[in-house]
Amino acid sequence: MNNKKNLFLLMIAFTNSSFAAIELFPEIVSWKKAPVIEFENKSVAKLEKKLKLKTSFRVVTKLDDELVIKFSGGEVITVLPKSKVEVPQVSPDTGDVGEVIILEGLVRYKSAEIIDDRSKLRLKSGFFDLKIPASTDLIVDLNMSLPRAKIQVISGEIKAEFLDFEKKQILKSGDQIAFDGEREGEQIKYDYLLDGRKSPHGALGPVEKFDYNVFVQIEKDKVALEKIQLQKKLQEIELKKKKQKAFENSFLCKKPFGQNQECYWIKKNEQCFRYRCNVSGKWGDETERPMNKERCLPIAQVGVCDF
Repeated sequence: MNNKKNLFLLMIAFTNSSFAAIELFPEIVSWKKAPVIEFENKSVAKLEKKLKLKTSFRVVTKLDDELVIKFSGGEVITVLPKSKVEVPQVSPDTGDVGEVIILEGLVRYKSAEIIDDRSKLRLKSGFFDLKIPASTDLIVDLNMSLPRAKIQVISGEIKAEFLDFEKKQILKSGDQIAFDGEREGEQIKYDYLLDGRKSPHGALGPVEKFDYNVFVQIEKDKVALEKIQLQKKLQEIELKKKKQKAFENSFLCKKPFGQNQECYWIKKNEQCFRYRCNVSGKWGDETERPMNKERCLPIAQVGVCDF
């Protein structure tokens, strides 16, 4: 009984260690035009689907560029045109990311439907430090030249907190809010509090409505387009299969393909053998032939019989 119990505990320990060892690094999902992913050593990533980003990196997009990245907790971030985003650290053991920092521009953030217990991803900027709830889809527009941060919620619900600024707001689907900060030279102006906390100078605007259905429709159009593309691909595969079947059926003999009274030659154990396609659709009449370097090869060569 004790042996069975020990074996059971060992299996649980092995299973847990296997899960702990899973590596889910940030991964490129898709892109448009020519976004740049720059690593800490200044090297630039070659854009490839499902490319794993295993060290800290920065994304820079110019006009018309776009990049979609998926993170270990299932979060998906779309870096839209004329934007800069930084991931300062990627766990070398698990691929987990603790924070994504928006430096400038427009970013869309979609959290997973269920937040994994190990997910520590936070969305940060000079104005906020947010842990986004599950099933939330939002857009952040950060203009550092003003400076101004705007949050728009497409779906879900969040508490909009701008660091330790005293006012906070609950945003639901279709709500937006903007924080207008103040500059101190090239930096955002803050009041520094105890324990290293800081409160940005500025004014929090009212909760307003925006036309989030535009984004919902974009998503629907994207799904519809993917469905059409999938159907087209399936049709192409089916057509290819039909053409291949028709091609194969056009031959009397199979493996290799040949017609009535054609032959094939093949090299076996340094000997050359010839086979003829007969009316029954079978390769028969095995005959050993003189070795011919052009005709008698390890792969069957079909042609007009030499008799």
